[in-house]
Amino acid sequence: MPSILAFVQILACHTASGECDYLPNVAARGLKSLSRFLTGALMHVPGGGNVRSIVCLKVVKAASPLLVE
Repeated sequence: MPSILAFVQILACHTASGECDYLPNVAARGLKSLSRFLTGALMHVPGGGNVRSIVCLKVVKAASPLLVE
């Protein structure tokens, strides 16, 4: 069984409090591709059986380097 670290589709993943245990940032070509990845791979990772997805419509602010003084 693959680990979440093994998937190139997952660009980043964070642990979280609240309803979700993990918040993966997944890249997919479209909704069909995302659906195939979720149902064919991610849901079979230990702890990944309960999956909720949110589709990003537009980037408002992209990540940038943190400037520490």
